[in-house]
Amino acid sequence: MNDLSIMVDEAVKLNVRTTGIFINNGKVLLHKTTGEGHYALPGGRVKAEEDSIEALKREVSEELNKNIDNVHFMGIMENFFEANGCNYHEYMWMIKADFKDKEIYNQEHFYGHEGEKELDFEWIDLNDLDKIDFRPVAAIPYIRKDDGNVHHIINHS
Repeated sequence: MNDLSIMVDEAVKLNVRTTGIFINNGKVLLHKTTGEGHYALPGGRVKAEEDSIEALKREVSEELNKNIDNVHFMGIMENFFEANGCNYHEYMWMIKADFKDKEIYNQEHFYGHEGEKELDFEWIDLNDLDKIDFRPVAAIPYIRKDDGNVHHIINHS
């Protein structure tokens, strides 16, 4: 099945992305493509006819060969940004979850793969999120504090 990522005109791309918020001992798991600059929450594009939770489970399995549980929906961000000369209109599902294999919480830094790309995963202190190049910045308050509510965030970067 195809990713839900399409050009809606010559300058705007519509993206549907699912992200996992994994927190342990005051740290959140982030990743970046090896050799590139900014950090993001783990996850990826939702495929046609796939729900956001199944997409997150698939992405974590593909990238880290891990399974997740204790999944709960935290919110959705309508994210508007520019990258690589293209304007993006992205719907980003934010889902809190835990890893079934607890050993991953003892690894400060490790690698995964997304196709041919190597992904650099790292546990980052929640208090340091505004000290690194993390995107989207508007997600930081929601990552830091799960208040039990579902949030709808609109972000224009």
